[in-house]
Amino acid sequence: MSNSNAEYQTIISKIDSLSDKLELYGEKLELYKKTSDEQIKSIRDENKVYQDSIRAEIKAYQDANKQQLNVSLGVLVTAAIAILASVVISSS
Repeated sequence: MSNSNAEYQTIISKIDSLSDKLELYGEKLELYKKTSDEQIKSIRDENKVYQDSIRAEIKAYQDANKQQLNVSLGVLVTAAIAILASVVISSS
């Protein structure tokens, strides 16, 4: 009977060891998941900052282009008025 008792103790010891290892692996897995989630969040945050800066840059270009178009339109209107005035003056 002491032989089977020793076998049970060995089995129980192995089960305890496996249980400890399983718990350790579970903790490691949770740590990896947490680290992975933090990395994903960090990448998303960096991506958002990058996208926001690109949007701001695009808006700045658009605003500059609008301003340049307004200046060009003003020059064209002034030139058209000058041409019209010169036509009117020359035909008089």
